[in-house]
Amino acid sequence: MPEEGAGRMPTGATRYQSVVRKARDLVADKHISRAHAGLERYLTSYEGRLFDHPYSRDRNSFTQEDIDRLVHLSVRCSPRFRNWLLRPEGRSSTRPLLRAIPADADIGDVTPEAFDRMLGPASPSWELWTVLYDGLTKYQVNRRAGTAVTAGKLLHGKRSGLIPIYDSRVHRALGVTNRNIWEASWYVMRDEEVRQGLLGLQASVFPEAIGLSLLRVLDIVVWMSLEHR
Repeated sequence: MPEEGAGRMPTGATRYQSVVRKARDLVADKHISRAHAGLERYLTSYEGRLFDHPYSRDRNSFTQEDIDRLVHLSVRCSPRFRNWLLRPEGRSSTRPLLRAIPADADIGDVTPEAFDRMLGPASPSWELWTVLYDGLTKYQVNRRAGTAVTAGKLLHGKRSGLIPIYDSRVHRALGVTNRNIWEASWYVMRDEEVRQGLLGLQASVFPEAIGLSLLRVLDIVVWMSLEHR
């Protein structure tokens, strides 16, 4: 997560070779049937699939629907945070930043030169994550342990192609932490083998997977890779 340096300029592919290899393995030909089955099962029977429905037409403001949809990813926001986010104080803090993040941005299309501008410490993405994190810390009573995850899921809901979801399963499956999830995901999603595998999976689970960002498809495949265990 950003407060720990997730948006730093890329430090080199070597650091994330193992993460990329793990992602490649999940979508490799020898495991593609399992990945397909997991993705299809998630998108037809798991409650998390409801998170991806286009609840809000307003792409540049957080709405009541954006907060409510978090329940499908096992996240709940306190009434105090909800009130802050939807009222003038929260809106004035978040709306300009959302507007500054391209609505259709794809993390795999971010070039090395653009990385810092899109995901670095001076980027609107980082600043918005921090605003959400601080708001949750202030108003989400006794929920600090899940504050970083909640901020990430809320932001992913508005920019699903750019901001990855982080939780314990992502950590277990890929070995990433909340300190490097953005940077690690950038390397993974720029890998051609991973992208082609995800595109094939997305096309194979029709029509449920069509319209999802490849980053969300990866998140589901990663999450379901641990389900059978």
